[in-house]
Amino acid sequence: MPLKQILYSLPPLLTAMLLAGLAVAALAHGSRAKGNRLFALFCFLGSLLYVDILIAFNAPTPRLALVTSRAAHLLHPFLIPLFIHFFHLFLNIGRRRWLVRCAYVYAAMTSACAPWGWIIADVRRFDFGYFGQAGPLFFLTAVGAAAATVYNATLLYRAIAAEERAIQKNKLKYVFIGFGALALLTSLTSLTVWGVPIYPAGAFGFIPLLVFSAGAKLTGEVQKQR
Repeated sequence: MPLKQILYSLPPLLTAMLLAGLAVAALAHGSRAKGNRLFALFCFLGSLLYVDILIAFNAPTPRLALVTSRAAHLLHPFLIPLFIHFFHLFLNIGRRRWLVRCAYVYAAMTSACAPWGWIIADVRRFDFGYFGQAGPLFFLTAVGAAAATVYNATLLYRAIAAEERAIQKNKLKYVFIGFGALALLTSLTSLTVWGVPIYPAGAFGFIPLLVFSAGAKLTGEVQKQR
């Protein structure tokens, strides 16, 4: 493999490895806590999606890249309700269960569109490799992710404003910064899906993930709250 392609493949590989490690750590530090299980599942699914990016980058044929991209978007919509559900537990929000249920239904409906090419219609060859291109209903994933990001960011902002303990407030700020940066990178990846010839920013997700996890010690905090 050429050195250039190795460099292109390194960011999604690091992100996939970090997410897999976070999933294992979440289960190892509290497998019976619901919040830990949700966080572990979120990280596991996220890791699979970055493995898909890695495969697509290095796929020998566009057909293989297309199959893996569509398969990944069977799972991608479920990251939205998982993150909402996780933040409800993390911030000890007992109400709005209806919202979590609606988010899971929304994810299931969006996922059902993936095999037919309505989410990812085709793949395109860029300098860094193949990457999925938006189908007619890709906006469902983009809008859902944007709505979940705004909602979770609002929850975090209010939690920071209401928190009186300095240490806990700082931890929440780290989570807010890490989550915000991760959401921004993920959103910018949509530009590549819509055909803009730029390297997918979401591949650098390992950077905000380090801030997100190390700053808040997420799994331990959720275990204490539950």
